[in-house]
Amino acid sequence: MAYQTGSLKNAADLIKQLITVLQAKGWVVDKQATSDTGQEWYIHNAAGGYYYIRGTSNTSAGTAVLYIAGNTGFDGTKEVYEQPGTTGQGWIQAGSESDPVISYDAFITSRYCHVVIQTRQNFFNHFGFGVLDKEGDYAGGQYLYRGSQAMPFDHHDNVSDSYVRAELPGETGLTAGWYPFRKTAPRAMGSGAPMFDSLHPDLLAIETSQSALGGVLAPVPVAIYLTTAKKTNLRAGVVPDFCVCHMKGLTPRAKVEVNGEQWMVIPIAHLTLTKPEHWHYDDTFTYAYAYRMNA
Repeated sequence: MAYQTGSLKNAADLIKQLITVLQAKGWVVDKQATSDTGQEWYIHNAAGGYYYIRGTSNTSAGTAVLYIAGNTGFDGTKEVYEQPGTTGQGWIQAGSESDPVISYDAFITSRYCHVVIQTRQNFFNHFGFGVLDKEGDYAGGQYLYRGSQAMPFDHHDNVSDSYVRAELPGETGLTAGWYPFRKTAPRAMGSGAPMFDSLHPDLLAIETSQSALGGVLAPVPVAIYLTTAKKTNLRAGVVPDFCVCHMKGLTPRAKVEVNGEQWMVIPIAHLTLTKPEHWHYDDTFTYAYAYRMNA
C-alpha cells in the first residue's frame, strides 16, 4: 500500500503525481501525451485493469477537472473513444474559485487507485479505479467510479458515473460487459450512497456501523451486486479496502484503528451534524467512506 497526500496546482499536476506512485506499485504506462490543455495517460495493471485518465491544466483557479474511462485493452493507434471495450470518458470536477481545492489523499496498490480531493470549505470528491475482490467465476472485475454527477457506486439515478465489468453468458445491452450503476437493468448496485438507497442488503450494517457514543467503528465493505437484463441477481464481489460507515464525533480525514488496521474516514461529500429533511449532495450528514491505509 502507498498512501500519499499533497497539494495540487491543477488536475494535470495531480495525475502526474499519481502516475509516479502507480508505476512504483507495478502499473504500466502504455501511452502518455502532453498538450497545452493538460496531460493524458493510458495505464494498466497486472490484474487486467486498463484505464484512461486525463487532467486539465487550463481551468480556473482552484478548480480541478479530470476525465476517466475504463477499457478492456490498449490500442496505440486509436483515440480515447475508440479504445477496446471502452466505457467512454466521464468527468470529475472539484473546487471552484470561491471554494478552491486544497489537498488530496491517494490510496494506491497494484490492484487499485482511490483518490479523494478536498476543498477549502471541506467538501470532498472521490474517484478511483481498480479490480474487485471477485466472488464467483466470471471474466472481469474491473471497476471505476468518478463521483461527479453521482456518488461512487450509487445506483439510485441513471447518470452512470460508476461501472463494474463482468462478462456473463447471454447478457445483452452492455458494452464489453461494463455494468453501469443505475436504476434500470442491466445494472450494478453498490452501497456508496446509503442516504438514497432502499435496496442494498448492507444498509442495516451501515446504519449500525458506529456505536451510540461513537467510540466503536465497524466500516462496511462496499459489496457489488449485478442485475442482468433477465433480472437475475448475483454478487460480483467487494471493492478492496473501501468501506462505508458513519463518522459521528470524528473529524474529516480522521485516522482510526479497526482490528489492528489503520483506516482514514472521510465524508461522502460534506459532514453535517443534523440529518437534513431532504437529501442533497452538499449535505451527507455523518455518512462517510473509510479507506484502509496499511493494505
